[in-house]
Amino acid sequence: MKLMLLFVIFICLAGCAVMDISTLDTAKPMYPDRVKADVYLNVAPNYSSGFFLTDEELTYVQEHDDFYSNDLSASLLSGYRLGLAINERLDIHARYYETGLCRGGKIGIKSLIHHSDNVYHAFLPTITFMVGKSNHMANGENYVNRYSSLGGEFSYLASSEMSRYFTATASARINASIYDQNVFNKDFETKTIVHGGLCGNLRLKISPIYAIFEIGIEALTNHEMDVTLSPNSGMAIGLQF
Repeated sequence: MKLMLLFVIFICLAGCAVMDISTLDTAKPMYPDRVKADVYLNVAPNYSSGFFLTDEELTYVQEHDDFYSNDLSASLLSGYRLGLAINERLDIHARYYETGLCRGGKIGIKSLIHHSDNVYHAFLPTITFMVGKSNHMANGENYVNRYSSLGGEFSYLASSEMSRYFTATASARINASIYDQNVFNKDFETKTIVHGGLCGNLRLKISPIYAIFEIGIEALTNHEMDVTLSPNSGMAIGLQF
């Protein structure tokens, strides 16, 4: 098992194939509120990292880019989220994010599965997508590299409403994405990237304003079943009414 810790202070500020790994939510349904909207930040892994390439693909890229490494990189993304309450147990959640020339999003339904006193448990299955590109000058030529992914994600959330203002949440999540890329005019093999993580967050809500702060750890695998760890951190601020 290969372990690698990435620290936020060293992340790139723009990536070309970034996957949002934040939860930034609670298990408690929105109802009787009907709508919430916020802006958020997340430190997220870059699918175009050398960690996910085969040896042949890595060699090819390094022939065009002397500074390209086989490490996992991460980027800071920003996005927007919208939530709609369907009933007392179901919410629809959608988000859109971007960083550099990468854009992506998620849409899913959060379902309350158990509630006892001030403790809530919920499932959140989602569909994820991402498209990105990057421009590179190599050997006197200008290249446009393109990246895309489509996948599914499943999250379990457990929340404790500690007071009318504070809610603490622990969550576990797994994601599987089909990832394609064309780099320096060459189509690389389609890959299935599997990763998941654990995180905790704290929500402060003074109606209608709320803020969420989150930290966690993400485990990612590549084609050789090497595993690397990446920190997950994020925050959101918005309105719920």
